[in-house]
Amino acid sequence: MRLFKYIGLSIENLGVNRLRSLLTMLGIIIGIANLTLVLSVLQGERKMILGEMSGLGANVINIYSMYPMSEMEQFLIKKTPGVVDVFPDVYLSTQIKLGNDMKDVYIQGVSSDFERIFKIEVTRGRFIRMSDLAKKKKVCVITETLAKELFKERSCLGRDIILENERLKVVGLAKDKMILSKIMGSFLMLAPISAVQRMSQTEEIMGLNVILKDSKSVKQVSEKLDKLLNKESLGEKRFWISSMQEMIESTKKVTGIIALIVGAISGISLLIGGIGIMNIMLVSVRERTREIGIRKAFGATNRDITTQFLIESCFLTVLGGIIGLVSGLLIANIIVYFLKIPFIIGIEYLIFGFLVSSIVGIFFGLYPARLASKITPIEALRYE
Repeated sequence: MRLFKYIGLSIENLGVNRLRSLLTMLGIIIGIANLTLVLSVLQGERKMILGEMSGLGANVINIYSMYPMSEMEQFLIKKTPGVVDVFPDVYLSTQIKLGNDMKDVYIQGVSSDFERIFKIEVTRGRFIRMSDLAKKKKVCVITETLAKELFKERSCLGRDIILENERLKVVGLAKDKMILSKIMGSFLMLAPISAVQRMSQTEEIMGLNVILKDSKSVKQVSEKLDKLLNKESLGEKRFWISSMQEMIESTKKVTGIIALIVGAISGISLLIGGIGIMNIMLVSVRERTREIGIRKAFGATNRDITTQFLIESCFLTVLGGIIGLVSGLLIANIIVYFLKIPFIIGIEYLIFGFLVSSIVGIFFGLYPARLASKITPIEALRYE
């Protein structure tokens, strides 16, 4: 019952100076809102990216060489335990006619298995077939974004795309995905490997896509291939081996570092807010010296005075934390809606916000509360 009495007194005292109380809470509000906002958006973005990356060839290893790969090296890679299939990573960088301008375009050579391995969603037409590769047909699959740029609202199937020295016929329209995103500011198109080799006028293989039985063996097979291919190198590493798993781990590390930086920045805001609360509470102690003396004269103990001022301090920080939490969530909800990413908020955020606010209130309110409790009735009644 006494606790509720102290809470009532705290609300009454803080209500006397509403504007001052609000300005005092501002640092806490900004710190908690900033932390909640960035972590919510970051978690949503992370979930979307990792979810998409996990489905984009999680069982694929990419091998690149400084020099053209020999048939023996390709054979050794294909016969490595755990490897199911191998197909060349062939690409061509050229330009595409877009209206009156020429834009950079990146043509990726693919096999008929590329659609299944990288889960490409063809919305109209078809994907590259085995017959396209055998006959070196100059056909391509483009993304919905590129189709809009090239053909506006008109149908793109069966139409020709004019390159610098070639023409490619559009046979399929693919849904935009991370694997089909722009590369270094260039548009991306998919064409048969044989056609891309023909356009680039070389059949040399500088890179391979290695398909494994499952994603669990990626690390083990990568290490095995690294030892196998680079054991003959004398001081220089000729082959580079990467995988989607490595990219996923790198993404987790980057998002983790960003979260730590955001936490540090928010911590500074909370520290400034806490110092502001301590300052205001010290002012409050000075202003209410006579009140403290009168209460002590009527039997209030040091513990009663300490508890009351601590509750006032905690009330300020917890209320500021709640306002910051709600503000951060509302702004985050708006941002993720426009970015079209998942909105993620766990119960841990709510608990964390409440705990941090309470700790700041107790830590920065303890000194003013102890100072107030040490005031004697005689000192207080003499105070002008």
